[in-house]
Amino acid sequence: MMTVADKVESLVSALKVERDQLNVQVDLDRVEVKDQWVESEAKWQELEAKHTRLGHCVGKSTIILGKNLEQLTSELKQSYQQIKQTLN
Repeated sequence: MMTVADKVESLVSALKVERDQLNVQVDLDRVEVKDQWVESEAKWQELEAKHTRLGHCVGKSTIILGKNLEQLTSELKQSYQQIKQTLN
């Protein structure tokens, strides 16, 4: 059974790959993509900070932070999908 930390680690790793691929593709001169990318990058910074904190938490704090990270990963995944659609 996957722990909350394992699940979040998997989600963050998958999003990092997707983010890196999009970063190569995004032409920041395109206004509609630039705005989406800037918003996604702010969420990515928040995700990275909370992901780091997860490694230092235990017990109930881990569960709460894990749920918060799951929500952020979901939002980022949706943002990345929108950016991909805009690029195509």
